[in-house]
Amino acid sequence: MNSNCDSAKDKNLWLVLMVKDKYAKNIERQRIKEQIRDLLHLPDDEVFYTPFEASNPYSYYVFVREHDHFSDLHSIFLTPIKDCLTGFRNNQSRITGEEFRKIVKQCKVAPNKEIRFGDFVKIKRGTYSNLYGIVIRQSTRKNKVYVGLKFCFGVVVNEYYTGDLEAIGNLFNYIKVLH
Repeated sequence: MNSNCDSAKDKNLWLVLMVKDKYAKNIERQRIKEQIRDLLHLPDDEVFYTPFEASNPYSYYVFVREHDHFSDLHSIFLTPIKDCLTGFRNNQSRITGEEFRKIVKQCKVAPNKEIRFGDFVKIKRGTYSNLYGIVIRQSTRKNKVYVGLKFCFGVVVNEYYTGDLEAIGNLFNYIKVLH
């Protein structure tokens, strides 16, 4: 039954919105994401952007999953969000779910729903960048998780944005937990 739901979701396209350079910072794109999500009443995992990196061409885009109840997003024209986007009226690109997954994989970024408890992750930014840890719990803050790292002196637990992590695998694929 889940495979039918997944295949039905794949039929929906993702709208690709180009963000103006001055709004390309992560904090600005997070604000744009939240405004679009609230405006269209979408779940958090249906509006997505990759963390900003100068060498990553996808850093200048926000991706929005389309639904049957809105074929074109004219409601965005009536909000300040339109000022953050480049050529929105003339430049509406759409990609399939498969194309979207390839972009996410190429950027080595997992949407929030794909970083979960028990994931082995590589940390991409911060003090412990390029080290590996395990997601031990979700944070009460949006799009954040706590990651545990084991060192010879003990365990360190830090809070990270899910976009700052690359999912490698999941602990529960390798061990069985008995109740």
